[in-house]
Amino acid sequence: MIHVRPELTPAQVSLRCRLLLIDFRNKYLSQHPRRSGAPPFPICGHDVIHAALDHGIATCEAVEHLLNIDLGLAAAIVRSFLELSTRIMWCKTRDNGWQEILGWWAEDTLKAADRHTKDLNSDPLTPLARQSLNSLAKSAPKKKPSLDYMLKQLSDGQYTPIVKKHINETYASLFKGSLHQAAHANLVFLGLNWSGKDEMAIGRSLVRASCWLINSCDKYLGWDENRTIKYFESFLNVIEAE
Repeated sequence: MIHVRPELTPAQVSLRCRLLLIDFRNKYLSQHPRRSGAPPFPICGHDVIHAALDHGIATCEAVEHLLNIDLGLAAAIVRSFLELSTRIMWCKTRDNGWQEILGWWAEDTLKAADRHTKDLNSDPLTPLARQSLNSLAKSAPKKKPSLDYMLKQLSDGQYTPIVKKHINETYASLFKGSLHQAAHANLVFLGLNWSGKDEMAIGRSLVRASCWLINSCDKYLGWDENRTIKYFESFLNVIEAE
């Protein structure tokens, strides 16, 4: 289980998460280079990992900028990274996880394009893109779980009660409690002195998202749990492992 130490500011936490993700991306690229001539969107697991690491690094950079402008905006962009890491971690538990998440995204993209075509009378997708997306969409899960349900499934798969509780609490403490409210510009929430909000939970959310993403793909580098925990600690003496 991971905790952000309270004496660190969200900016300090974000910088350390960014350096962690950059270093891990370099290590990952050394063993699993990006494919040359790859399509503009991911079509396999390694593509997803490369894109997810890029997204996490960009999120940290944006947070470091937005913290000086608006905490709500910073929290809003953190939410997408935490949701991405949660989905990827959930996929890790599935027999056909990488294909399912790619199919999920492809199906959502096709639905958006279909609505665009219907309402605006123009298809934003090329025929080749549609063909590729239709092929990927065949692997989408038949019943798409909510974030809350994914977290419950992840928690049920843990052996340690404290880790189960840690994952179970993520939805209430981060997604629903602050990140969701900020992402939807809930002006009532943003005006409250929210108890325990940890600067809108930005620091805690970035640490969790970064660690969950790395935990979801460290096996492709041949790492075991102990090595990964030590790796986290070497960059983030912002966390405690239990």
